[in-house]
Amino acid sequence: MKMNTVSPVRTVERLIESLNQADIETAVSLYEDDAVFFPEPGTEVKGREAIREALAELVALSPHLSAIRFLMTQTETTALYCSHWKMRVTTPDGSVIILDGSSSDVLRMQSDGRWLIAIDNPFGTEIIEAGR
Repeated sequence: MKMNTVSPVRTVERLIESLNQADIETAVSLYEDDAVFFPEPGTEVKGREAIREALAELVALSPHLSAIRFLMTQTETTALYCSHWKMRVTTPDGSVIILDGSSSDVLRMQSDGRWLIAIDNPFGTEIIEAGR
């Protein structure tokens, strides 16, 4: 395994930056091939192509996402990133909506030292309630 060249926090920062810039390809490249993403509570998609489609729907709303605060803990090869976030989106009719929530993401170090997202849950424990 090579030396860690980018931190798991930086991976999440790059994800936020790429979504804010409508750069779906960069965003998708930050996920593992078989990563899991929750585009909404109760809905889970798996794999980069499904994540690309879900992120395209988000990017269509011209999001401006920011992490208000976060906590990250890690082992040598696995990290848990939890944050409180805010996001402004514009609906097709031009209305602006402000959303906020708490997320939990699992990242894993790859053999080349990059950290990629394995699980992206932007809805924290809301997925438990939706799963009932």
